[in-house]
Amino acid sequence: MTSTKSLQDEFIKKLENVEKLFSELTINPAVLGIDFSSPESSFDIIWCLKLKDMNAIGSTSTQSQKHIHMGKGMADAFPYLNNYIYLEDELNSHSDFKRKFQLNVPLIIPKNHYEDLVGKPHKNTNEFINATTNIVMSPKGLEMSLMRYDSPEFLEIRKQLNEGDYLIFLKKYQKYEYVVLGLKEKQSKIPDEIQGVKIYPQSYTEITKEILEPAFEYQEILDFVTQYPNSIYYGAPGTGKSYKVDQICSSLAIKQDNLFRVTFHPEYDYSDFIGSYKPAVIKGKTSIRRGRSREKSQNNITYEFIPGPFIDAYVKAHKDKENITILVIEEINRGNCSSIFGDIFQLLDRGHNGHSKYPIKANKELKDYLADRLGESHFELVIPNNLIILATMNTSDQSLFPMDSAFKRRWNWQYVPIDYKDADKFNIKINGKIYSWGTFIKKVNEKVTQITESDDKQLGNRFVNTSNMDIDEDIFINKVLFYLWNDIYKNEDTTDSRYIFKYVEEHSHDEKTFRFNDLYTEDRFKIIRGFFLYNNILDRFAEYKEVFINSSDEQEIEKIISSGYLIPNSLFNIEDKYKKEIINKIIENKEKGGLSTEEDINKFIKSIYCDYLSEQLYKLQTKEELSEILTNFLQYDLCDDISEINSNEIEKIAEAIESNKIEKDDDKDIVGIQDIISYLYPEQDESKEDSEEDNDLSDNSEEETPANIEEEDPSEKEESSDVEGDQK
Repeated sequence: MTSTKSLQDEFIKKLENVEKLFSELTINPAVLGIDFSSPESSFDIIWCLKLKDMNAIGSTSTQSQKHIHMGKGMADAFPYLNNYIYLEDELNSHSDFKRKFQLNVPLIIPKNHYEDLVGKPHKNTNEFINATTNIVMSPKGLEMSLMRYDSPEFLEIRKQLNEGDYLIFLKKYQKYEYVVLGLKEKQSKIPDEIQGVKIYPQSYTEITKEILEPAFEYQEILDFVTQYPNSIYYGAPGTGKSYKVDQICSSLAIKQDNLFRVTFHPEYDYSDFIGSYKPAVIKGKTSIRRGRSREKSQNNITYEFIPGPFIDAYVKAHKDKENITILVIEEINRGNCSSIFGDIFQLLDRGHNGHSKYPIKANKELKDYLADRLGESHFELVIPNNLIILATMNTSDQSLFPMDSAFKRRWNWQYVPIDYKDADKFNIKINGKIYSWGTFIKKVNEKVTQITESDDKQLGNRFVNTSNMDIDEDIFINKVLFYLWNDIYKNEDTTDSRYIFKYVEEHSHDEKTFRFNDLYTEDRFKIIRGFFLYNNILDRFAEYKEVFINSSDEQEIEKIISSGYLIPNSLFNIEDKYKKEIINKIIENKEKGGLSTEEDINKFIKSIYCDYLSEQLYKLQTKEELSEILTNFLQYDLCDDISEINSNEIEKIAEAIESNKIEKDDDKDIVGIQDIISYLYPEQDESKEDSEEDNDLSDNSEEETPANIEEEDPSEKEESSDVEGDQK
């Protein structure tokens, strides 16, 4: 078995050939964000395809096929596809629903290379061109570059290439982005050295983790809805049941024309859901003869079958069998399901192929309507396997019409739990204080569950939805606290330990109860602050500070620093390769203590950054390395002494360190930040030294003043005291 080390070495050799190819084609890698010093700064997949006649569309091609057939091993260049588990053949064998999956591939084409190959200028002002191609997975296999979906620039490149020429795809390291090149057969010998698909092994696990999740998710969802075509998503209010349904529709790329929605309510019935004859207005003209003939517009009333959302979805699914159609029923338990579904209820029994097991005969009105839309032969109703019915249900609602067991049995039930991680993204902002919505609902839900002896009344992570993730005072009081008061606590015993409508006085620390209408007095901010305190809910800063001081977990520390609650967000905008070392230094040094205030923590973090920067500047040798780290650190004002550093000054500093104009301190293994400041701003440094000298002189003169006063001889003191005594 080939070792990982030898695979890496083999890939690096291929990468060296790609670098030579860039040089031959006069492509500047820097404009594409590429540095060939390592795979981590360039590419982690190289695919060089020598075109056969069947895959070429150039002037000499004799084939009618326009797409590129991807044979065995080619999918390795696209891990997104390579790890996609397609539906089993037997699932499709008894289905007239043709499933296919399309992947759009983002491409970057060097502008000068495009113009050289195509022979005409491109209007783009950048030095590269953004384009796309596509890969389709269908029962026929993998097909790349269906021409109606490709960017015209990529098609232009393909049109220049014939049998024996090369098409090269270079995937950027751990990014879903490909640089694409087209080469004539005799243009270079290098393509022969890099033919096939080569993957940098160290990167592969990261590629599959970061890029492939959507593919697995798609397959998982498609398998799920195929197996369970009738599903009800239920849970506490605000857990994101409708959001979950929307995600399914989005993941399956459901077209808007194939998506139907309805909300059940107590007055909703069979005629609304299925359809019925209703009056309709038909515009017409009536001839009137009174001396002379003339026409007058007149609206005529007639009756026609008006379909409900179920029949609309049913007809669409039968007409468009290549795509999934979804019918979404919101709040399904708020309507009388037995009455609404009627005889359609029998169609919910689905077989293994997804079709209804037991067809039903349509009544005359519906039969005539379906004959008009789907043909005369459609006299029986059968739900096809591409019609999926998804419903949502709040368990906290007291249904007026309980569902019978026979109806429940025909649905797959999916519980949607509260996602506290998602809830933590939201903030409650009250009078300058910021609290975590996730922490709030977690603390409150514990007491709600205890006092109601049920999970149904809990607050869900999406109980409140705001566009900017902030829950302001009005929303918090009028939606959150009102729900808790009105639906749960209004009539509860105030002495119960599970009672939450209490607050702690700031000065006396006395506990007091309050009612909902007290939140509309001038004391509301004092009450809300005390309410959080009573229920042991810390504000974001206090919460994060506590974790920061006590935790040694790298992920927790990174989360806190990048959150922006303890220090400005920009302090953690540096590249990932520096983050881990800095976090380790923070963990090692923060245990020394003394971090009690926000200012303490800010100074501490900045000192770690500055120390780390100084150490790195000592180790680095080239101007490019020095410029990179200076750009990462100094532009975020991590060192208080330097307020603004522009790109020209960073270049100047890097050159000065490289040429030893700014000397490295061999004793401390650092390049001092103060040395950089002195080099950049010598005038400020001299004035600072003058000021310090003046201060020293001032201090010395104050110290010398007492010494200039002659001390009295002790004997003289005694004599004067004797004289004073005699005088007395």
